Amino acid sequence: MKHYTYILYNKAAAVAFTLLLLLLSPSCSKESGSGTPDLPDEPQLCTVTISLQAPNSLRPITRASGEEVSTDWATEEEESAYERNISDWIVVAYDENGTYAGHLLGNLYNSDDEDSQTSLEMQLPTGRYNFYAFANLGSLESGDDIKDNIINPEKGEAYIKDLTVNVGDLSAKFNTPTSEAKQLIPMSSYAQEQAITQDSQLEIPLIRMIGKVKVTISNSLDQAITVKNLTLGKFRRNGLINFLPWGENKYLEFNGVNYPNKNQGPPFESDDYAETSYSYVLLDDQGEEIAKDAETQSYSCYVEETLFTKLNETKGLLLNLDIEGRETIERETNFDFVRRNDLLEIPLMVTELDGTITIGDMRLPIGVFPTKYEFGVGSSIQILTPITHYLQSAGDLVINYALSDPVSGKVWKIKYKENPANPETEKFSNYMLIPAHSGSGNLLLDRETNTELTQSKTIYTFDNPAVSEAGSAADKSKSGSFTIRTQELAKTASATIKLTLIVEYGKNENESFTKEGEIEIPYTINITNAPESTTDEGGETTTKGGKA
Repeated sequence: MKHYTYILYNKAAAVAFTLLLLLLSPSCSKESGSGTPDLPDEPQLCTVTISLQAPNSLRPITRASGEEVSTDWATEEEESAYERNISDWIVVAYDENGTYAGHLLGNLYNSDDEDSQTSLEMQLPTGRYNFYAFANLGSLESGDDIKDNIINPEKGEAYIKDLTVNVGDLSAKFNTPTSEAKQLIPMSSYAQEQAITQDSQLEIPLIRMIGKVKVTISNSLDQAITVKNLTLGKFRRNGLINFLPWGENKYLEFNGVNYPNKNQGPPFESDDYAETSYSYVLLDDQGEEIAKDAETQSYSCYVEETLFTKLNETKGLLLNLDIEGRETIERETNFDFVRRNDLLEIPLMVTELDGTITIGDMRLPIGVFPTKYEFGVGSSIQILTPITHYLQSAGDLVINYALSDPVSGKVWKIKYKENPANPETEKFSNYMLIPAHSGSGNLLLDRETNTELTQSKTIYTFDNPAVSEAGSAADKSKSGSFTIRTQELAKTASATIKLTLIVEYGKNENESFTKEGEIEIPYTINITNAPESTTDEGGETTTKGGKA
């Protein structure tokens, strides 16, 4: 089964809070006022002033698309306060040889006031140091012993570099139904290298050691639905993870400037999955009703770092959903892994329609066929996670879309802005091209001018009618297509296409259509000229394609 990976880097809240280290050299004099020989210099000390800033809002980052988004995990105020809460923290410094140089401990932290700060001081000789920060380590298994070892002068930097830890049972610690029973989320940081000189500054972003999955369900039917069960799995359970964040070049640290442009799963070996795996039940058999035209319902849980392809026979993260009166479904979600501090968002839309998107390069190699992506086939429950398409060639790329016949007897048709004079107050189907600049340019070209596309562009013109799989003209009211253009680049690049279909429903009376309502179905397509990488059950990775 062909599987497509998309990880929401832009939704991963990498900075839980920031420690600002202001390194100040004290004033001193080396002059000797007497005729006696100078004594050997004592090591010159610097005062390190550490300022803790309250994490009321995380720093926004910029997507590869250039669209500015929030990096916050939480959407609810209560969730946000919990996920940023810190009960105690440690800052430790090591010299260039990895030898312990000093540490600070604290639990004074005012998260209620955005401007509140707590300052402490550390005395260190001038030189280069690696600084680390940790928080809420008591939530780890044997967390108190780990804290004691970190501040033990006999333990060097090698101790924390080689350390693996067990977060423990997430259901009992972080996914409890009451906030009073929850333990705080443990956090760690990369090494922040700093030469202590006068007026130097240093930031230490903290990174949560667990991930989060959020499922949203929207009901586009004209009647209420009852969700009886919602389960996600399988996840790695009770296994050891690296104490420090992993990956080269501070891969998991997103600060609004450095943005990772590759998918890299957590570094687990096959035997790391010898322990039991676990599925999370987000909603049990008691069920929950979602009214007609209600606000989207959200369900979330905290999860372990996991390579799903090692647990699900090369499949990605699986979702089981049981809606009263419908057949229970099990679906893949386009996620191959979840890392620490990731937020995976899985939007579900309950409709009367299935959706299909087919993407084909105009110059496909012999034996390579257009790629088809199906949404909700057989269930009319569309899982709208983004899909990733790997280009086989530069040039024109045709994207076809089609909706199935409705389950009920209603009439459905896609709504287009065929007349430029149509009022802007109405919604019409469109697609937005969102370029992302790489080291050698933007992947997308503007087809009107055949020049590089440097800014996002929304287009309402489609290549209708679409062509069916049989080669004949398809029903324009249920399908369509559009064409984008890419260019050859020397380096890896990507871009995003957001297709929004506005679908009207109603009934035909006296040969005329009577509209009863409309729904909005959003699809996100990421395209890249990078080679496609797949990982099998044994952990072997293969790559193919790619035009960079």
